[in-house]
Amino acid sequence: HSQCWNVGECPLLLLALILSSLRLISFRNHLDSLLDTRKRKVVFLEGPNGAGKTSVLEAIHLMATGIGFRTRRDADFARFGAEGYRIDLRCDEFDAAIRHKEGSRREAFLRQAPLPKWTDLIGRIRMTVLKPDDLAIIEDGPAERRRYLDIMLSQKDRSYFDALRRWKRAAKQLHRGATRYSSSRSGSAVSASFATLVAAELPRIFESRDRCCSRLADSVKSLQEELALPGILGLEYRPAVPGKWEPGDWETAAKNCFRESRRCEAMGQPSPWGPGRDDVAVTLDGVLLRQFGSQGQKRLASLVLRLAEARFLTSDDQSPLVLVDDVLGELDRDRKNAFLGLLGGVSGQIWLADTATKYYEERFQNWAKFDIKSGTLQGAIYP
Repeated sequence: HSQCWNVGECPLLLLALILSSLRLISFRNHLDSLLDTRKRKVVFLEGPNGAGKTSVLEAIHLMATGIGFRTRRDADFARFGAEGYRIDLRCDEFDAAIRHKEGSRREAFLRQAPLPKWTDLIGRIRMTVLKPDDLAIIEDGPAERRRYLDIMLSQKDRSYFDALRRWKRAAKQLHRGATRYSSSRSGSAVSASFATLVAAELPRIFESRDRCCSRLADSVKSLQEELALPGILGLEYRPAVPGKWEPGDWETAAKNCFRESRRCEAMGQPSPWGPGRDDVAVTLDGVLLRQFGSQGQKRLASLVLRLAEARFLTSDDQSPLVLVDDVLGELDRDRKNAFLGLLGGVSGQIWLADTATKYYEERFQNWAKFDIKSGTLQGAIYP
């Protein structure tokens, strides 16, 4: 199962991106907003709460991953009363767009040409977003940590994204076949067909997540040292695999997982095994941070995980966009300065949203600032 860990190995991935402009039409509370960055390295979005700053970041997130911060439904992205929305993104290498009209499917465009599927845009743009609800990665259940891995891996390796979609689709059909058609001959044939598809994707998903966590753990250790955080922050992939198998033998792990999952389904029980049950343990000095950590420790850990994600997504030929949505309020001045030092060292373009950006303007060079109120650009500054 070869994997595309470098840009040169994957034809979908392009050179490092500096967005020159972003336009939102009827997206969230924006009627028609054009942000011309003049290719500045840092972009500030300033305005009161509810002004539309986060919506700008969410539009970039949607272009990169196909999903929003809180929803996947296109109807939820459209401005109230609008019949759809549109996002246009431009950089030196290409222009891209997403369009949606009420009652129609989402469309994606690259260099003004329509793509066969909107999902073909996944992998063209890499980004990581730091937002207040990232505490859920630490505090909530395994689904949040799987989501963190899957969004990251889908941007890094398009073949992982495709494998994950095939597995989810096949697993869903397999479950339907087990519950609806278990007594029919045709149902058994369909079930066997989807079972083959499920089994084929399992090793790749397990292996990709394992390798990703290993890379992240190295970055977490380095970032912790740079931030001078007390204790030892750890990251460990915990695949939901039954039976005996050697570490790294994902073929055997997949067979065990598939066999036991089928047995559970035959008994009418939900399976506790498989990629849909995996978890990632985030620890501090060997104990689970979600159970024993303070709010400050959890916040710092969530920031470290996002910075580690940015490093994971960085390669020789491409750097991710780094989106920061008002996450520094809980940090003391020393931690805040240390974090901004690390943030200033990332090679990708930074988009930073806050109610006031003066504190950051003093620490960054080559920036542009947009004043946003009620989904409308009030002005731009290019020092």
